[in-house]
Amino acid sequence: MNRNKARRIATEIREHEENWDQESWWQGEGYEMPVARLLEHACGTTGCVAGWGAALEYPAASFEGAEKLVIPVPVGTWTANVRDVARYSLELTDEQASWLFSQYRAQDEVLWALENDNPDWTPEDYGDGCDDDRESWA
Repeated sequence: MNRNKARRIATEIREHEENWDQESWWQGEGYEMPVARLLEHACGTTGCVAGWGAALEYPAASFEGAEKLVIPVPVGTWTANVRDVARYSLELTDEQASWLFSQYRAQDEVLWALENDNPDWTPEDYGDGCDDDRESWA
């Protein structure tokens, strides 16, 4: 896990809690918003860890719909899945990304993962064996 980028997201969540919602997916069909505007918090939208991870990685990009990020590249644009962009940006394993990006994660769980000193953490380290009614991270 890239701890510097992860801690930047944790700081965003701590300083602008009103802009974080683990169940929020940049609302709306055909929704387009320049990422730079999201980072200014001018639009009042909320996003999950994956959304903020992608936004912080590519501030010149725009969101298209709820799950796609349109990233300017030297020759046109590149459209990518927000989850994949955030996963690679944060250098997470698939297991870490599945657990961290889950809509069922509470703020304390998200911050634990983002601020963890062990970049190789696993969901089991949190003590979440997923024996509850939420979802399996496996």
